[in-house]
Amino acid sequence: LFAVGDISVFVRCSLSESSAIITTLKQELQSLLSQKVDLEKAIQLIRDEHTTLQLTCSHLEDKLRKTQDENRELVDRLMRYKSKDAEKMNEENDKFLKKRYAKIQRELEEAAKDSSRNVSLDTYAPDIPYSEKSAVPTKPSYVFDAHEGEVSAVKWSPVDRIVATGGADRKVKLWDTSKSTLS
Repeated sequence: LFAVGDISVFVRCSLSESSAIITTLKQELQSLLSQKVDLEKAIQLIRDEHTTLQLTCSHLEDKLRKTQDENRELVDRLMRYKSKDAEKMNEENDKFLKKRYAKIQRELEEAAKDSSRNVSLDTYAPDIPYSEKSAVPTKPSYVFDAHEGEVSAVKWSPVDRIVATGGADRKVKLWDTSKSTLS
């Protein structure tokens, strides 16, 4: 190509040279126009691809949104089913426990009825001597303060009437019952 300064050269050229320059410039112009058309086609192709990709992306976003909604609905439905199953299981457990407690209650009532019958010791152990007067005492024979708070354990010694007591104060005390003193 010729710059502005080259125009003076162009003016001074002969007609044949000018024709050659014009032909060269026309070819160059055709080449540039062809490149321009190719670039415009490439730009249009890129725009079309961009539009297609945007539509595809929009479609996929809609599909994702629908899938997420469906997933949320399925999770909610699953939670409702699990809740119903848990309620049903709790009801079955309650029924089982009620039946079990009723059975235990009946057994206790039957055992109480059986033990309330007057049965002679001779029936079960005729060879064992026993006193007709032996019974559980109804009043204490001796009362004393053993511990601070509750007494939780008492153990009688087989020798010398010694009693060991353990209490809530976490102490073990030995008592001599013949002297009523703490050993």
